[in-house]
Amino acid sequence: MDLDGDGEIDLLSGSYSKNDGDMAGVLYALRADEDGFQAAEPLRTAGDDLLLIHTEKKGVNGFAERIRTKPWAADLNGDGHLDLVVGNMVGSFAFFRGRAGGGFEARSSFLEDASGEQIRVGRHSDPVLIDWDRDGDLDLLSGSGTGGVCLFTNVGTETKPSFAAREMLLPDFSFESKESGALLMPADVQLDRPGTDSRIAIHDFDGDGVLDVILTDRTEVLVPADGQSFEASKLALEAWTREMREIKAAVPPSPPDGSITDEMVEHNKKERAHAAKRDAFAQTKVITGAWWLQGRVGGFDGTQGDAR
Repeated sequence: MDLDGDGEIDLLSGSYSKNDGDMAGVLYALRADEDGFQAAEPLRTAGDDLLLIHTEKKGVNGFAERIRTKPWAADLNGDGHLDLVVGNMVGSFAFFRGRAGGGFEARSSFLEDASGEQIRVGRHSDPVLIDWDRDGDLDLLSGSGTGGVCLFTNVGTETKPSFAAREMLLPDFSFESKESGALLMPADVQLDRPGTDSRIAIHDFDGDGVLDVILTDRTEVLVPADGQSFEASKLALEAWTREMREIKAAVPPSPPDGSITDEMVEHNKKERAHAAKRDAFAQTKVITGAWWLQGRVGGFDGTQGDAR
């Protein structure tokens, strides 16, 4: 997107967090020049502060709303100025209104549906603003940490956006187990449908007049450790999972102010120590892929006919 109105396409990037101070997903611009792109510079407010997602939440709940940012720039409210919609770790969408003189208002809000509820995906929201239904306004689509393709149709107008509740254009397919973190599969496993951590790009790639989705994913599964048979690994994983379930059931409550207590820290250490034991009989395998979902009016169901 052309951030500074010079006719050149610039790049936007989010980040996981700052390297110092409080955790915050700083937003960066890489502005185009004749040699490519300039070095990344943080986006700042008119007062020269870092442009960060605003939240009233404190502690762990607060920084979770501010980190792992994914920005998209577009004129969402039709006033002629670029706005920012930013994804985050918890799956909601922060909105920074564009300023008449360039840049963005310092204080963000979270996008809501017509009933006033925050719109969100499972986690790790990744917004794309595009006129999906070809009615003249911008709709919101997103990938998700849990997978799938999420659509929030703009049921308002070009100048007064209002979003419908989430619709799953592609269902999320979780290969995760609540206790073990991933399902055990054969060592030579090959997935035939998109998995988790979906990220999307949208365009009419084949020129048929219907928008398509290019989706990338990252799925973690468990495979038997070296020297372990599938059956032996399965039995060991079942025993390990029972103990992990007991550990998770004993998690101490989080204080109302969102602070982290000594009991929470110690419990986290115990959980991580038990998690490390799993490597002896089942090891993580990361599977990534790129999928072409050829556009059709009814959405996708995740079968092999959808993904190429």
